Amino acid sequence: MGEAITLGPLMLPWEKVFFVLGLLLALVSTEILGARLDRRFLRWSYGALACALIAGRLSFAWAHWPSFAADPVSLLFVWQGGIHWWAAFAAAGLWSVYYWRPLWTRLAWSGVPMMLFLGVWGFGQLSLSSTHQGQTLAENLQVYDLQGKATSLNTLVTQAAKPTVVNLWATWCGPCRREMPLLAELSQHPKIQIITVNQGESQTQVLDFLQQQALEIQPWFDPQQNLLHAFNAPGLPMTLFFNAQGQQVDRHLGELSRVHLDTFIREYAQTQD
Repeated sequence: MGEAITLGPLMLPWEKVFFVLGLLLALVSTEILGARLDRRFLRWSYGALACALIAGRLSFAWAHWPSFAADPVSLLFVWQGGIHWWAAFAAAGLWSVYYWRPLWTRLAWSGVPMMLFLGVWGFGQLSLSSTHQGQTLAENLQVYDLQGKATSLNTLVTQAAKPTVVNLWATWCGPCRREMPLLAELSQHPKIQIITVNQGESQTQVLDFLQQQALEIQPWFDPQQNLLHAFNAPGLPMTLFFNAQGQQVDRHLGELSRVHLDTFIREYAQTQD
């Protein structure tokens, strides 16, 4: 099983697929309980879902408050990921106790949809463990600068001797466009290196986009999209994280969040001189 489902230019990581499947299965089971036991199960499910999402997201935001303080609106960007599931299930459980008191049999039945969701989502988490950590870049992977000069990506990553973020993107990709201002901002960070490599587009397209968005970041180019194939990337955006020794420590499919980048900086760049 790959890392994502792709439909043309659209990409949906399997992690989100399992989340949606678990949620749908939970909602279907709630419909069955509502039809056979008590129609109030439907209203209970809406409340449980709302409590879970709000509590899980707020708990995550509290744990990563410096990142959210820099961009409070990103608290609403739940598609970027970032939910504490223990807080979500605790909130859903408290809502269930409040809603069904003192109908304890109904309370017991309300655990069925939650366990179905947990089973599907948990299976997805266990089956998607990363196998890319510790890898290094091949010497023959090349990127091109604005003058058309080829440079080994491995050379760019290792010669900097600092943690590096390599982002594969394109101007037609909506999530790529949304995350580019954040990457441009953090490209000024003294302890990390950010390399953005455009996939398959012309210099004119890329420079026009950067100028329109008033973004100051050095673009690199991969006109044949060789990096997409080398990294087995199912789509864009794809971001790879390397430590100061040039070893891959993480990879991320889809739109980046400030939390993800701040966590990388905290774990790998704080020890850099």
